[in-house]
Amino acid sequence: MKNLYAILLLFMLPTMAFSGKEKIETVRVRGEYILTTNADVTFKQAATEALNEAKTMAVKKVCGEMVNVWTRMASSEVGESFNSLSLNEVNGELVEYNVINEGYEHSAEHKGEMTFYCEIEAKVKKGLEPDPDFVADIEGIKGVYFEGDKIEFKVTPYRNAYLKIFCMENDKLGYRLYPNDIDGGVKVLEAGKKHGILEYSDLECAKSTDKRVEINYLVFVFTKDECPYYKDENSWQEIESWMAKIPSDRKYIYYVPIEIREKQ
Repeated sequence: MKNLYAILLLFMLPTMAFSGKEKIETVRVRGEYILTTNADVTFKQAATEALNEAKTMAVKKVCGEMVNVWTRMASSEVGESFNSLSLNEVNGELVEYNVINEGYEHSAEHKGEMTFYCEIEAKVKKGLEPDPDFVADIEGIKGVYFEGDKIEFKVTPYRNAYLKIFCMENDKLGYRLYPNDIDGGVKVLEAGKKHGILEYSDLECAKSTDKRVEINYLVFVFTKDECPYYKDENSWQEIESWMAKIPSDRKYIYYVPIEIREKQ
């Protein structure tokens, strides 16, 4: 593992709730994709992107978009730093769709630029509300870590659960910390019991820049079912996309801002 940071809990924003009953709505939307002159994208790919945008807009129009933002202002001897991590999530499902109209238009303002569009009629089903009993306690995380400190903690799920843990250095780069081969690989965590996490991996905090203080996030994802995630190195977009595909009533997500300082 490359870099970990000391930890300070902020808060969890409430999740959006939806009715448990299935409700299907029909909407008509238009998606667009702008193809610029220097883009390495074919016409077919541009048309596909316009269709995908229309599908996304259809679900958002029916279900709305939930944006959870975790924000922290940290003060230290090196000054103040502002850190924010957001999760965009839409709880809904595209049941079926029909393409009504599609094509492309040349831009009147930018020579060579084209806008591909796709208009669809779609049937969308709203998602389920989160399960209030599917949560977990996390303990043993300290407020401040220094370089070389070992990090470990215990989790107690209220229901049997699988767990994935990621460490995000920024919005572009992060690492999957758990499960790993040293700490036993993929396994179900039994409800009501304390489970030591990262006990055997001997994971130490390390900074990746010359800054005296670095801040990042730990992302805990508890799921009722095993939802595989194989990559060790990730972007936030990849992790966000994976989390968004898990139904709301089958996951519990917990974010912790973390901080690591130079050893004194």
